[in-house]
Amino acid sequence: MLYILYVATCVCVCYGQGALPAEPFILYSNRTNLRSLDLISFAQTNVFGGQNFIVPLGVDTVYQHIYFGDYNLSRISRSNYDGSNLSVIIEGIERVEGLAVDWINRLMYWTSYTSATIEVATLDGQNRTVLINTGLQYPRGMAVDPIAGYFFWSDWGSAAAIERSSLDGSNRVKLVMNNTKWPGGVSLDTRQRLVYWIDGYHDVISCTDYDGRNRRSIFEYNSLSVQSKHVFGFDLDISGDYVYFSAWDTNAIYEVSIRSGILERNISVPTIRSNRGVMGLRVIHRAKQPAG
Repeated sequence: MLYILYVATCVCVCYGQGALPAEPFILYSNRTNLRSLDLISFAQTNVFGGQNFIVPLGVDTVYQHIYFGDYNLSRISRSNYDGSNLSVIIEGIERVEGLAVDWINRLMYWTSYTSATIEVATLDGQNRTVLINTGLQYPRGMAVDPIAGYFFWSDWGSAAAIERSSLDGSNRVKLVMNNTKWPGGVSLDTRQRLVYWIDGYHDVISCTDYDGRNRRSIFEYNSLSVQSKHVFGFDLDISGDYVYFSAWDTNAIYEVSIRSGILERNISVPTIRSNRGVMGLRVIHRAKQPAG
């Protein structure tokens, strides 16, 4: 185990607290730490800690890197899956909410909640460019399919929507505009060309195709409320026939069958906070990022 004190940021980062599980597995944030979750044994391991407020996660399976946005420190950092080689990639991003890695073109896309923009940069943080800065209110979740040539995002504004654009920000299309209010995390099934999202107001996980057709509900989770407390679904990702989503008010990750819509498992997440602990979540599996 290795501890390193970063004086400039006044945090102590702990690395190497356990071996990572076999793929597919989950990496998730509980605000201050990045942790792994084995999808066979459901054992959990701390990857590193000492962060301020990790919200979104992005994955590059080519080099086995995890990218994460710090909501309070306004920056995106990167490490290996095991937490080693942690470094800040880009700074000056106000309230980064969504993050996605284009593993083919070697780019990262993100949403900024405060500036209401969608930006892109190379994976080393260079060539930062604003792609979309109009018609957004509170952009949040982000996902990219470089093979199809699209990125997708959710907007939590008064006209909440799930939207799609070409990789250069052109050809913008609203896929979902009705019966959504607080859309958060966005994930893709690139083989089936489906967009999944979670709505924290309506307590529902839904999907639609890349053209906004054939919308359907996968799971309604209002029955998960504990002592009349709202279960705030935050982020989600898919693996095989299952969708996994995080709920910050219950500090839990849930496993749901996509085929049946049945809740299969409730996984408690350790946190130093009494609530709003578990945030970003990503399934790590090379098959989720196929070669173009």
